[in-house]
Amino acid sequence: ELLVGWNLTFTNGQGWDAAITADEQGIAEASITLFVFWALGGCCVLSVQLFTMAKRKMLHTTVRILVQAFVCHLLELFFCMVYYVTYISTGNQSRGLRIVYRCFAAFAETHIVLFLILIGKGWTVVRRKITPQGRVKITAFIAVYGVIQLGVVTWEGEWVVVVFVVCCLLLAGR
Repeated sequence: ELLVGWNLTFTNGQGWDAAITADEQGIAEASITLFVFWALGGCCVLSVQLFTMAKRKMLHTTVRILVQAFVCHLLELFFCMVYYVTYISTGNQSRGLRIVYRCFAAFAETHIVLFLILIGKGWTVVRRKITPQGRVKITAFIAVYGVIQLGVVTWEGEWVVVVFVVCCLLLAGR
């Protein structure tokens, strides 16, 4: 009786990211660079600007929407960075981390779309209030948009991770 075993390892060139596919090479470096840039530069500028606006009592709802979008984007970059670094170091993709960073990306994008709709309607620029009919339309559109965004994210995902992330974001928004 002869037992033979072998292991095949396919790599893409040399370097620390040789274990991932060619179309994903460079994403880890880009996510690390973007996260460091946004964390250092964005947080410093944002904290000074928010302090100045709060002191002058100009901290409007649209500013809060943009800050929430920024925080969601920063968390997306952080979890994207963690995902790709663990993918490179272990060679295995973590579906949970992938879903988490995509959920944060969906929330950030939904916040930006809401902000653009509000600015497009002229809120805080030339109008003090949006009509009740306009508010219903905006609410319905953002609700449908958000559900579609989360549906796209969860199409490949694990429901437990998605429900946990959504619950944490909803509790943090209160």
